[in-house]
Amino acid sequence: MVFALAALTIVGTMNMIGVKWFAEMEFWFALIKVLAIVTFLVVGTVFLGSGQPLDGNATGFHLITDNGGFFPHGLLPALVLIQGVVFAFASIEMVGTAAGECKDPQTMVPKAINSVIWRIGLFYVGSVVLLVMLLPWSAYQAGQSPFVTFFSKLGVHISAAL
Repeated sequence: MVFALAALTIVGTMNMIGVKWFAEMEFWFALIKVLAIVTFLVVGTVFLGSGQPLDGNATGFHLITDNGGFFPHGLLPALVLIQGVVFAFASIEMVGTAAGECKDPQTMVPKAINSVIWRIGLFYVGSVVLLVMLLPWSAYQAGQSPFVTFFSKLGVHISAAL
């Protein structure tokens, strides 16, 4: 309850301040998210490369096909999840809005679009593939971040609080 009230206060305050400060806070919060994912990618890759078992399970490519393979519960749940992924990336119209505020849109918009493709590939697809190769899909639970699950299995229990 206290956490929810604190979060509501922070979000409410952010909505009442000027655009300049909002953009500054957005930058820092995005940086925190990127650093967290980069930390996971580095730690996960090092752990995967070490060949040590995690939570009693061998890590590696075999986890992609073991325990039921790609679609252990059938194709329908995967198709339902695709809706959420498409919704998450549906704000592409923001590129047009940002282009209107850009000094050199002919140069900057193509660079931005190309960099987004690489960022999605690295941060989203890369982290999902790494999660699959570190633990069997059955180790992850609804209601808990898979990143928290991984770090908890490593003994970093404070990750749940972050």
